Amino acid sequence: EEFSISDEITFGASSSTFAFSPGTALLAILIANPFQFLLEILYLVMMQVPETTHKCQESVKKCGLQLLFIMVSVTICVVSSWLLTTTILYSRVSLTMFTFLFAFMVDEVKSVPLQCFVWFFFVRRIGYLSSDVRYLAVNKGGKRE
Repeated sequence: EEFSISDEITFGASSSTFAFSPGTALLAILIANPFQFLLEILYLVMMQVPETTHKCQESVKKCGLQLLFIMVSVTICVVSSWLLTTTILYSRVSLTMFTFLFAFMVDEVKSVPLQCFVWFFFVRRIGYLSSDVRYLAVNKGGKRE
């Protein structure tokens, strides 16, 4: 028995030729982005803890954060592999793969303006170029200072 999703778009002679679900892809992006953000915050917090051999508390904190990061990463890989295996065994592979490709492309296109926003507002501080990043400045002759 073959199933279909309410917002599924199909092309080709049969529904398994080319099908994808934009609603499912957008929902996956909305669910995945907060988890990705939290994982990146965990990574940044972990990188802020200095590596010292003299202070036991800081070393334990760094080791604990690294262990948590590894556990979360391995959990994501195991769950993703399990879902992919289940999809291949019991579902329409073309629907899943084309929906994944659509979600991947939308997520990448979304990242371009977001990265520009982050660069302009947080790195450049709304266009202001501070003196400690003078190597980015270009003088009137078009050459770097």
